[in-house]
Amino acid sequence: MQVLLAVLVSLLLIAPVSAQAPEGGRNQIITHGTGRVEVTPNQATVTVGIQVQRATAAEAAAEANRVADQILNRLQQIGVRRQEIRTSGIQLTPVYTAPREGAP
Repeated sequence: MQVLLAVLVSLLLIAPVSAQAPEGGRNQIITHGTGRVEVTPNQATVTVGIQVQRATAAEAAAEANRVADQILNRLQQIGVRRQEIRTSGIQLTPVYTAPREGAP
């Protein structure tokens, strides 16, 4: 039992010594740093919708085009080039109303 205890104590005393790095060992460079980058945004995504209701499809399309031109002109005034603007969709939907009772 005493021999086992002596072996365990010897191992405990030797273990920390063997785990230490030798003096004058490998050369090391240790650095710490923080990086930060700030840039001006160069792209924006904006979605605009125009909804117009008129008696005919032609009148509705003409009014929607007039409003779209106003928006495009304003964007040009603030520096957005027309070639940077994309139309993602146009939708023309008829609006039906049910006749009232007694109407011809």
